[in-house]
Amino acid sequence: METLEDLEWCLDQQVAVETLEDLEWCLEQQVAVETLEDLEWCLDQLETTQTDRSVSDLATNKVS
Repeated sequence: METLEDLEWCLDQQVAVETLEDLEWCLEQQVAVETLEDLEWCLDQLETTQTDRSVSDLATNKVS
């Protein structure tokens, strides 16, 4: 769903949003960036985690 916040993200990235296709492309890029950030966080957790910690503990830390 396109929101004002999504459009602002696109504009912050200095993407020219002139058509609906431009906006759709930009939103796909936003999702890609957010996914990469989440994956980087997961990788950091895996690199530093202790083997006795549960997955729910890791999830709790991400929300915090």
